Amino acid sequence: MAESRTQHSIIGAKGFIGSHLADTLEANGEPVVRYHRDVWPEPKKHLGHLYYCIGPTGAAAGSDPQAAHAAHAEILEELMHTSTFDSLTYLSSTRLYRKTESTGEDIPIICDPDDPGDLFNLTKLAGETICLSHKSPTVRVVRLSNVIGKVIGRDTFLTDIVCQAKANKRIQMQAAAESAKDYIDIKDVVAAVIAIADRGTRRLYNVATGENLTQGTVAAIVAGETGAVIEVAENAPVVSFPKIDVSRLQSEFPFKPFSTRKAIIDVVQNYHSA
Repeated sequence: MAESRTQHSIIGAKGFIGSHLADTLEANGEPVVRYHRDVWPEPKKHLGHLYYCIGPTGAAAGSDPQAAHAAHAEILEELMHTSTFDSLTYLSSTRLYRKTESTGEDIPIICDPDDPGDLFNLTKLAGETICLSHKSPTVRVVRLSNVIGKVIGRDTFLTDIVCQAKANKRIQMQAAAESAKDYIDIKDVVAAVIAIADRGTRRLYNVATGENLTQGTVAAIVAGETGAVIEVAENAPVVSFPKIDVSRLQSEFPFKPFSTRKAIIDVVQNYHSA
């Protein structure tokens, strides 16, 4: 008799990361159930290996605080109380380090409730606290860097400038060219998340390349592929994040991220505007 495989349940399976995660698990021969707003787990259902992938981006969180808190914390808490699971992997963000000098998983996070830019961080931290206070060691948090891949829309700096470049051969940057952050390919993210959920020994992990790329460099790659002209807004601010510490991830797993430059080129070549 063939050995039955444990179910993998993806909460937010229609989203960018959730859909890639579900597709990869299915390609690996794993049984996957895709949950989203229209298809939700029944109460008391056993969800096997559970991946929690819902929630607005940083910019979207500021425009709807209640929705951000509900997605990042309230829905999560209800799901954890009404379902059973073998493991739970909660997707958070390295954006939490935006005001810190170091980025190790165990450092205190700095947030200001009077700063609208910290709303995303505060709601994500609420979700992280719910997970990390759970007694099971298989409930884990993964803080993701800026994930790039084949996407539709203009929700991120990269996809915004690609859309501009393809539409009118111009890239208008609102932040200074020396602004920098960590970009990581979706394939690396999915591989790391699956590995952590399967055999991670810690409760909290950063998933990033560990290297920052300036927005000027990103724009130059896009311009090189499209022939676009780059323009920077007058008095554009420098918006940078500290380099992400990935030593914990690298110490446990054979993590060698895909070339960020090649990942950006893939986005350009496969981009279709909404």
